[in-house]
Amino acid sequence: MNGILKKILFLLLLLHFGGQSFVKSLWANETIPGLGTIFYNIGSNTMSSITDGYGLYHITACAATYGLAKSGGDWGYYQVMVQNKFIPIAGFPSVMLGGVVPLAVPTYLYFKGKSKNDLKMVYTGFALGQAALISIVITSGYKAITGRHPPEVFEDNKHTPDYSRDFHFGSMRRGIFDGWPSGHTTNAFAMATTLIELYPGNKRLKYWATGYAILIGWGVSTNIHWLSDAVAGALIGYVIGKSVGRSFRALMEGKKQENRISFIIMPERIRLHLQF
Repeated sequence: MNGILKKILFLLLLLHFGGQSFVKSLWANETIPGLGTIFYNIGSNTMSSITDGYGLYHITACAATYGLAKSGGDWGYYQVMVQNKFIPIAGFPSVMLGGVVPLAVPTYLYFKGKSKNDLKMVYTGFALGQAALISIVITSGYKAITGRHPPEVFEDNKHTPDYSRDFHFGSMRRGIFDGWPSGHTTNAFAMATTLIELYPGNKRLKYWATGYAILIGWGVSTNIHWLSDAVAGALIGYVIGKSVGRSFRALMEGKKQENRISFIIMPERIRLHLQF
């Protein structure tokens, strides 16, 4: 497990410094940047997504999950949802939508912005794409070590055991796709919050983005996730979006951000410096 974590950290650092240098070289020419810009500041943004507020959002996500699972809140919510089969059916389109949007929207904004020579649109696409990437990395990491059994909404719920407290702690006990937190919800809230951070004065965008994120969270909580999975995803996604949105808004405004991740080269070793 330690080897995997080291490889992930090395990749994030490589993407962070490589993407940042690439953006700086293109910014001076006022050209539409290439796809590598999606990795701009990704190391610092990922770290900020975990450490902002001393990790309060992640701690709250864990606490909320513990409370809902331990108190029976997850199981009670599940029982309400499956009493009427129309509710999971109505929520299922959100599962599909939440899987398509993180890829389709950033791609569309990039190519549409490039064709119109619209830097703001292009950078918005990159910001949303990075928010989705960081969401995948963080939620996959959590799922790899928690492994939670999903609800069986379309099964015979009269005979379905209570899996709401069923966690498999360890390394890859249930893979990186099933479990806690909800990747769909994390992605939705990360992208919505990124948009709100990029365009803080646009109230209509704020309402639409928030509504979309809530819809995805509700939809997956009636189908493939427990309620606490969605609640945790919303909290984690929010802080990811705050970090990415701040970073790309500074880039769009031409402001230089101070590196929070740097190397200190010493005679016998290279030290990684993280500034919080």
